[in-house]
Amino acid sequence: MGASLVYLESPNKEKHSKEGKNDRFEYAACEMQGWRLGMEDAVIHNLEFDEDTSLFGVFDGHGGKEASYVVRENYERILKEDSNYKSGDFKKGLYDSFKETDVYLDSDKGKKEMIVVANENPEAKNPIMKILGEETKEKPASERDEESYMLDSKGCTANVVLIKGKDIYCANAGDSRCVLSRGGKAVNLSEDHKPENEIETKRIEKAGSEITEGRVDGNLNLSRSLGDLKHKRKPGLTPEEQPITCVPDIMVEKIKTGDDFIVMA
Repeated sequence: MGASLVYLESPNKEKHSKEGKNDRFEYAACEMQGWRLGMEDAVIHNLEFDEDTSLFGVFDGHGGKEASYVVRENYERILKEDSNYKSGDFKKGLYDSFKETDVYLDSDKGKKEMIVVANENPEAKNPIMKILGEETKEKPASERDEESYMLDSKGCTANVVLIKGKDIYCANAGDSRCVLSRGGKAVNLSEDHKPENEIETKRIEKAGSEITEGRVDGNLNLSRSLGDLKHKRKPGLTPEEQPITCVPDIMVEKIKTGDDFIVMA
């Protein structure tokens, strides 16, 4: 019954779309909640992120929308403030920005923002709980403590594309995907981070965690993310060594003749 507790009785098929363009690119974004009790995903689409630079991001939330929403609101600032990004080392800047975003989510300010998101965007009540008579009323925000929000269980994937001039940088942590259409053929700009991948399995087990039915410690079915901080507190380990790590893999491509579009999902 566990999986059914996070689903609606029928999917919410309402779609929210947005599009835009400048003299180089145009984009279209579409979101749909689906079966989940609330919309947990967030996106970034900024054609004018910086000089000759566009930024796009997909953040697929799990455990709630708190992490993905706070990441969306803060990631652009975090990347722009990174010293490596400022100096023109965009690959290192993207890498460090993921770690800096995790630090922000674990900060007092980041936690307060997640609590605000939770209070302003309550999830729909699960129909099964109503049938079982187990529906409980949540306390008013003024009567809840930080622990009741379970903030260290909130997380999201991060798939970020930075286009600087003719260079495409894709930074990915998790199992959201990015594909470039080049001359009618698909070119992967990201690879899913799943616990059963050899490099992920080695890190997870070395950190003292285990994989049960494809899930890290029987919980998450992905091995990299932003947030999910309860899986990142193994003493003596760097962020790169934690069972769930925030650090991204980064692929770089040059824009070529015949490149049509990029899909992020």
